[in-house]
Amino acid sequence: MVSSPLSRNSVDGIGDYLAYATLLNAHKLAFADGNPYLTAAGEQHLMQLIRSAVCEPPNEALRPSWNRTRRQLWLGDLLLKEFRRPARSQQEVLDVLQERGWSNEGISFPRLADEPEELARTKARLHATLRNLNNGLPRGSIWFHGDGTGLGIRWELLADPIVTRPRMLAESQIFHLLIG
Repeated sequence: MVSSPLSRNSVDGIGDYLAYATLLNAHKLAFADGNPYLTAAGEQHLMQLIRSAVCEPPNEALRPSWNRTRRQLWLGDLLLKEFRRPARSQQEVLDVLQERGWSNEGISFPRLADEPEELARTKARLHATLRNLNNGLPRGSIWFHGDGTGLGIRWELLADPIVTRPRMLAESQIFHLLIG
């Protein structure tokens, strides 16, 4: 019987890592030809899977910090984002996250509506807010995403920026990374 690289029974996640890295490499090649396999969100998710297969988990005690007065988002000593102009939706999200101690539980998007037309606009505004929150963040720091309901927001601490930089890897490079 031939073992699949996607097997969940692979030793130490190496089979998973190879499958994910192979898919990422194929995506990068297809992207260069103008026919990507993955969306940007799919690529980010795949990078998370690769990191989880080969990296130590990030420091869960490290939490972002939002300085409302200065309109600055920090992660430890690293300035992640500074708002030079007001960005109401983004700042409201950061305000709520800061008030709740950056809980991993996530939050409901501020200003939810009851009417169907308003709900559709709220979901679109949520999507735009998430995109704008992630825009310009240092790669590998934190990532904001929806909670799957279309009405909530979560954040996630990512791994080291060097690990998260996407690279096209040949199979020989993948093998070299795995054996040291």
